[in-house]
Parts: sequence; structure tokens; C-alpha cells
Amino acid sequence: SVLDVAGSTANADVTGTDIGLMDVTFRVLGAAATGVAHPGVVAVHVSSFINQGTVEYLSNVPGTVVDYRDGSSPAGALQVEAVVAVGAHAYAANAALVNTAPLTGSSLGTSITVIEHYNRASTSSAEATSNYRCAAANASAVLEVAGTTCAVTVDAARTAGAA
Repeated sequence: SVLDVAGSTANADVTGTDIGLMDVTFRVLGAAATGVAHPGVVAVHVSSFINQGTVEYLSNVPGTVVDYRDGSSPAGALQVEAVVAVGAHAYAANAALVNTAPLTGSSLGTSITVIEHYNRASTSSAEATSNYRCAAANASAVLEVAGTTCAVTVDAARTAGAA
């Protein structure tokens, strides 16, 4: 039988050659330097491994850590990477603008929103507030684009088609 503090592990869960021993979650201090190695911050020590026949086959031995350096050692290193944008996508609040301004005299508009995606899965994508500028080819005939605010306007002065 299995000695299990939680009382929920069956012998089948701990039998075989591919047995997960632990899951590890790291919390990195906000003050940790980025882009450099932090050596010796991860280590494993086995107090005791006992099989289902209650035979201890490991006792008080160091474990092996395989880290980003592709090697194994008694202590592993971590490298903290800064959160950076790795991609972006843009969309218009109103995807289709039909320029009825020559008929109605009223201009129409929409805004372009840029969403940035980051290199850390736990960092949510966010609306970009800088580093992007909107522009359009042949815009003066088709639409007006405010480069820094990404506001798109069609009005009676814009009479050419976009195709």
C-alpha cells in the first residue's frame, strides 16, 4: 500500500517508469535582476524514497537539477527575463465604414485599438498606449487617419473607394 498523507494515492499511481514526483512553482522577487543568471537558487534533496513494499531505496541524497543550461548539476540556475511585448494585433471598433457623408453631410468615424501580447503567459495582453502609429496608403482620398490617436474618419471630402 501507499503511505499518503492526503489518503488519495493508489498503488497504480506510483508504479512504473514515468512517475511524476513533484510540481514546482517559482515566485521571483520583483527586485531580481533580469537578463542574468542567478546560480545555485534551485536544489533538490531526497529525504527518503520508499517503495510499495516499504523498502527504502533512497535516503538522504542530493537530487539532480536540469536547468536552462541543458546540463545537470546538484544546484540549478534561473535566468529571469524581463516582460516584453512579443506581438500585437490591431482592430477597429467598427470594422466596416460606409461613407454616407456625401449624402448626409455627417462624418463617420471609428478608432483603431492595438493590443500587445507579452512573453510571459501570466501577463495579460493589454491595450498599447505608445510605440504605435496609424497610417494608411492613399489615405487622403479615402479616409483621414490621426496618427497618434488612431482615429479614422470618413467625410464628404473623401470620395474615392478603398479598393
